Amino acid sequence: MSNNETITQRRRKKGELEQDILSFLRENSGVHETGEIARAIDANTSSISRHLKKMAQRGLVVEVGRGHYHFNDEGVFIARTEAQNRATINRLLNVYDQVLDRYGEVLEQKMTSEMEPSEKALLLNNFKLLASTADVLMKRWSIVHHGHDPNTRQAQEDAKAKTEEGGTA
Repeated sequence: MSNNETITQRRRKKGELEQDILSFLRENSGVHETGEIARAIDANTSSISRHLKKMAQRGLVVEVGRGHYHFNDEGVFIARTEAQNRATINRLLNVYDQVLDRYGEVLEQKMTSEMEPSEKALLLNNFKLLASTADVLMKRWSIVHHGHDPNTRQAQEDAKAKTEEGGTA
């Protein structure tokens, strides 16, 4: 190979670089540095770095350390941004609000009508399940938006465990 060939990297079509990165990581298991990937597929290191960061955000690859990546062969979306988490919990709460409104109307109509006590009990049990869902959603909302569990005792236990974990490391 001449010097001109090593300096000149081939031009790729849109999306082709990402496919080359994925192919390399699939075929070469383990963790690889950005520069290693760039050399293996004959591409610019900074370009590879930009693509890897975007691919990690989308869950295609996993960043295990700064500049160290491996293929996400588990198919699990790992990298979620804080904004994505906020949007998801907010969507869940909005859906919950809609379901609660509809169920409230049904409950109000049914409870004022002539029904068997067992049917009323079933409606009330379903309402309890719906209400307990709110507790879980609000806890998640608080963790996502405030960074801690709203239950003071649980937050203290979490902080204690984190301190003990940090002390043993």
